[in-house]
Amino acid sequence: MNIRLVDRLIVSSNQASGEKLLARTAGLAVAVALATTPAHAQQVSSTEQAPALLEIVVTAEKRSESLQNAPAAITVVSDAELKESGAVSLPGLSNLFPSARIEQFFGSAHLFVRGIGAEQDRVTVDQLVNVFVDGVLLPREMVAASQSDVAAIELLPGPQGTLYGASSVGGVLNVRNHRPTHENENHLFLEYGNYASLHFTDVQNISVNDGLALRGSVDYVNHSAYETTGRWTANTLNARVGALITPSDSFSAYIWAQAYNDNSISPELGLTDANGQWVPRRPWDTLNDCATVACNGVGDRTLQPPQNEVSHDYIVAAQFDWHLKGATLTDIASFLNADMDEHVSSWLFTGMRYQAKEHQLTNELRLASDAGAPLQWLGGLYLYQNRAESQVTFANYEIPHYELRNVGPYAQLTYSFTDKFRATAGARYTWTRKEGAFTAPNVLPETSATWSNVDWKVGVEYNLTPSTMTYLTAQTGSSPGTLDPSNVIGGRPNITRLTRLRSLTGGWKSELFGSRLQLNNEIFYYDYRDFLIQTVVCSNKPACLPYNTVYLNAPKMISVGNQLDLRWLVTAHDAVHVGYAFTSAKTGRWITDLGADLSHQTLMEAPQRTITVGGQHIFDLRDGGRLIFRVDSYISSGYWADFETQPGTPVHLEAERQSRYSTTNLALTYHSALDNWTLGLWARNLENTAQLGPSSAFAPGSFKNVAGLSPIAGIPRTYGAQFTLHVPTGS
Repeated sequence: MNIRLVDRLIVSSNQASGEKLLARTAGLAVAVALATTPAHAQQVSSTEQAPALLEIVVTAEKRSESLQNAPAAITVVSDAELKESGAVSLPGLSNLFPSARIEQFFGSAHLFVRGIGAEQDRVTVDQLVNVFVDGVLLPREMVAASQSDVAAIELLPGPQGTLYGASSVGGVLNVRNHRPTHENENHLFLEYGNYASLHFTDVQNISVNDGLALRGSVDYVNHSAYETTGRWTANTLNARVGALITPSDSFSAYIWAQAYNDNSISPELGLTDANGQWVPRRPWDTLNDCATVACNGVGDRTLQPPQNEVSHDYIVAAQFDWHLKGATLTDIASFLNADMDEHVSSWLFTGMRYQAKEHQLTNELRLASDAGAPLQWLGGLYLYQNRAESQVTFANYEIPHYELRNVGPYAQLTYSFTDKFRATAGARYTWTRKEGAFTAPNVLPETSATWSNVDWKVGVEYNLTPSTMTYLTAQTGSSPGTLDPSNVIGGRPNITRLTRLRSLTGGWKSELFGSRLQLNNEIFYYDYRDFLIQTVVCSNKPACLPYNTVYLNAPKMISVGNQLDLRWLVTAHDAVHVGYAFTSAKTGRWITDLGADLSHQTLMEAPQRTITVGGQHIFDLRDGGRLIFRVDSYISSGYWADFETQPGTPVHLEAERQSRYSTTNLALTYHSALDNWTLGLWARNLENTAQLGPSSAFAPGSFKNVAGLSPIAGIPRTYGAQFTLHVPTGS
């Protein structure tokens, strides 16, 4: 189906009611699938036998199970898709998840799932969508770090309070890296493209003996400036080593360490001019944008030589498994250090600094029953400590000492009453303590606060047929508040309230035509109370520097919608995949203490409709090799990039509205007869369009002269060649 036609379908649906939109979701997704002939790469066989989709294994319930048996709308991205999409970090994966936005903001990243996320980069504020790498929680300063030698990435939308906790009220991204195997082999990946881009990955796996296997990888990414002022470069080095120790059938240890170094130059922040137009109009031509007061109404830009963003991060972690009679005891321990120091360059923030250091310890101990019995259970204890310091000079924020402690015991069980009917129940107690001393925006003494809550989950599953499962899940979630230094009460920072969530999700998963077609659908309803929203509040002076970040608890916020996922292996050579998400994330009735009416407002970074669509076709060649053509496209109805809370200011500025857009990637790859090497051509973002990132209004007292601050999300059109090589290295 033509992408423009799909885009028009999205636009026309703006005028439909919510009920009609939900009713049309399945019809639109199936129409897109039936009209698309390419197919999904790693799920296709070129043999003449009866084709079937390969089973996808997920670990959502902290145990391995088929994606089709997991009672949740999980989206999985494989290692092959990660390479083919050109994504070298999690922000580059946004276009592969129909219900998520992951945007890089300097050296950190903002994650939003179904409209839920945390906007500001403050170490004192929890992420509402958390990222775990092999069981290790990543702070936001490391979410944008490059990923390599990844086995799969799973997105679990919605609250994950029972099994994951750690304020995961919006969702969880699970990154599973490849572990050592008992194969001696080397994997080489080499990619080169315009902007002098170079991506190199080398992985070596060594089987030392029956009880020891080693694996090491190094990943290097470099490209020249996307922006004409010399900003937005890449220069990253990521290395990981791991050891799998299996001295007996009853014990195994997976020990790994990872180091990441980033010397890139981040993008320049863009501005809107006096007429509310996004500056620059040609997004990456920052050298020739509206750079004077006469044009933009804000200030004259002073060009300075771009300075590198410097990040030095490392993780040391281990997972120990003891296989007992009928159960497995697992301990996952980690130490993490993140050190980011970035000099920000933009019109308003010339010479400013964004710095954060974090030292994190985590440990999760859990006991889980083995598969097979009617009663499946697991229980555990999660311990988390983070010590940090941060300085954001342009945001007038500095905390020289901050500490977070979290304790979370949890348990969950599933009982199969029959072969068709199962029920699940779980609970988690969470205790969180935060303490810190601020020197900006106010000098405040050491302050501490604690939050605690019990979250629960109940769900039922029923197999309508051997290939169709339905499910219904009710659960709660919670996220601790924060210390607000911009709102001083009694000489100390204000303590915001705990965010609470009640949710209900229901759906079905089915396999049809001999497992050639998978069609999954989920409807969700999330009811948040005291939802924490962070926003920038400025004075009326033109430059609005320094500004303050304030933290407000919205009394009520509702996110409701539907997600449909389809995978169809049309033939042994053709397949399609479609993801369609409809989301409405809005506040309830809300008038702030200062008199701002924020009632019934759409959250930022919350597109109402998104589609991921694409696939591939396999051409069999005479030499026994294969030629694979692949196309993927992401289509969005658009979103608001800001959420203003100052009285007298519109909640959303027209200049901060990202209109509907699409991005499309193409790839043509030759696979050798033995499939030990590949050579391909690729092109990404064929439309050559950028989008607004998280934004804020400046000089809000005079709307004839509004300026908005927005980073650019999305790289320009790129193209190049890719080569992979797989070589056995010994017996």
